[in-house]
Amino acid sequence: MIYYSHINEDNRVERKLQQAGKFAIVVAICGSGERVLSLLDNSACKRMIVVDFNEEAIYLLQLKLTALQKLGVDDYLDFVGHNQLAEKNRVALYQSFKSLLPIAAQRFWDKHISSIQKGILHIGHFEKFLQRVRPLTNFYLGKKFQNIFKKGEQKNGFPSFRWTILKNFFSHKLVYRLAGNKDVAFVGADAETKIIPAALDSVIKNRNASSSFMMHLIFKGGVTEMQDCDRPPSLQKEVLSIIKERLAIKEIIVEYRTSDLLSFAKQEANNLMPPVFYSLSDILSFAGFAYLDKVMKCISGKGNLIVARSFLRNRLTSNQLNALATYGNVNLHSDEESTGMYQVFSINGNKSE
Repeated sequence: MIYYSHINEDNRVERKLQQAGKFAIVVAICGSGERVLSLLDNSACKRMIVVDFNEEAIYLLQLKLTALQKLGVDDYLDFVGHNQLAEKNRVALYQSFKSLLPIAAQRFWDKHISSIQKGILHIGHFEKFLQRVRPLTNFYLGKKFQNIFKKGEQKNGFPSFRWTILKNFFSHKLVYRLAGNKDVAFVGADAETKIIPAALDSVIKNRNASSSFMMHLIFKGGVTEMQDCDRPPSLQKEVLSIIKERLAIKEIIVEYRTSDLLSFAKQEANNLMPPVFYSLSDILSFAGFAYLDKVMKCISGKGNLIVARSFLRNRLTSNQLNALATYGNVNLHSDEESTGMYQVFSINGNKSE
């Protein structure tokens, strides 16, 4: 299953931390591939190792990168579904470069042409969930709710009462289950779903909806209407052009590992020349602190910088953050994360070993 296909986290946090250092090697959990893309234009990075136990996630990133290499940036944005494009034209674009894909990825996408037709930004489990609930929520909230996206000021007529009811509605896991969301990150026994409406409410109250990719994704289905400078880096034309050039001249090599993170860390971490930048995404949505601790024992130290997130599950306590300090300097970056839905932290392994 492809859990996420669009942008689902504010990867500018990882991007800023990566740019503050000089990391020739980056190890990143694949996810939707958008966070990986946001790190590929960094000139210091020469080797990107993408790790994910979900091979379909790997196929998705391989498709995105191959499309970017072959197509112009505008055609790439049309192909992935950022812009509107006729289904037959997407298929034609795919046919023009599919032979460049790894064999396994080509076979997969040949069997999922309907996903190509829709635009691959919109085919993930999360994106399909939003497609189901968006028409109902937008109808319920009414047209005046869309005024939150008008930059500068909140217009009169905001449906405060309806919004309050909807916030309460989406505070409960049962709602997500009934709408077909099977992702343990949302419906796991310990998932704190109330974080989601609270975060959205904060964005609205702070008048930041127009520049929030998450608000656009949830209520509009994409970030096309955002200003280019406000869009996530992986969907900015300048960033994509740099990545395309770097791939063309082989200034950066992208490698793939279909493996869980801990297995990779045990087998390969010691062979990587430090300092290494690790982008672990919301690993805590799928594994607890004990798993993270085992990973840290393998990858910390030697100047490595590790950035990780927790979403609705397994948010780290003060005691757990203090325990991570045995591996390096721990810093919290949650306030820098624009969605307000993630706990973000980094561990800098510059401590002597």
